[in-house]
Amino acid sequence: MRANFPFKFILIFVLVFIAGDRLFAHIAGIAFKYSCLPEAKMYSGRGKADVLVFGDSRGYRHFPVMSLEKGFKGRFKVSNLSLIGASIEGMEARLFDYVEIYGPPKMVIVESTSSLSSYNEAFKEQRCFMLYSKRIGRIIKNDYPVLYYAGKVSNLFNYNSVTFLNALHKIVIPEPELTLKGVISEKNAENVQKRAKSFYKITNDNKKALKRIVELSREKGFELRIVLAPLLPKYNDYKQWKRSLEGIIGKDVSLWEYVSNNSFVREHFYNHNHLNKDGVKVLLKILEQDGFFRQGKRT
Repeated sequence: MRANFPFKFILIFVLVFIAGDRLFAHIAGIAFKYSCLPEAKMYSGRGKADVLVFGDSRGYRHFPVMSLEKGFKGRFKVSNLSLIGASIEGMEARLFDYVEIYGPPKMVIVESTSSLSSYNEAFKEQRCFMLYSKRIGRIIKNDYPVLYYAGKVSNLFNYNSVTFLNALHKIVIPEPELTLKGVISEKNAENVQKRAKSFYKITNDNKKALKRIVELSREKGFELRIVLAPLLPKYNDYKQWKRSLEGIIGKDVSLWEYVSNNSFVREHFYNHNHLNKDGVKVLLKILEQDGFFRQGKRT
């Protein structure tokens, strides 16, 4: 009987650990039902919208939800699901999850410049959504297998992330104003232009993911808009990059291109990659003039 004691003790410990881990992970997940973090709202059944915005920090900073809804004259509810550092592959996972949960939206807006060159590092902090999304789990499994299997052993481990802490924070604090204040200095702007060698590389995984997003828009019938927000530096190979993008999305997807728009000057930029608050106002005004807030393919 004594010989069996260590085995029984270990078995009881493992069972208690698993039960406690799953219980506390479930309790942690309840926080999503009260958070105003957009992805938390989406996975807790409160994220239905007419228009979805996807992007990395450029989508996150340049497309304020309230400004877009005002532009659409209150006809559409907007959800900005952009994630700082996100890849197109990561956006694809989120979009497919959304369609699976709620059905297709009326419109999807994708800011597609730097995100086409990004990898999936930002999704390391999205582990808390693995329990709700097999697609996010697949990304983490492929790119960060240690984190994936650690999260399988302990579901609670997945909540040890900045995203979960942010979700908790957004229970008591509403989503802040996302536009940036400040102006890049003239010296920094000159240095950025000197270092501007080549435009963002399009990785093969992001290229395939964008093609699948295009196919999904055709299959489900929602309007897909690809937006290229302004950048401060000028790149010699940008036109070639743009042609490559046009070849990926096809002629039936509208492209709203503002990288080469001359309306934006240094005073409109917070840094080389992001407009400041005044720059975002200019962008929104130009979008309105271009008919962006009218539904239907751009003519």
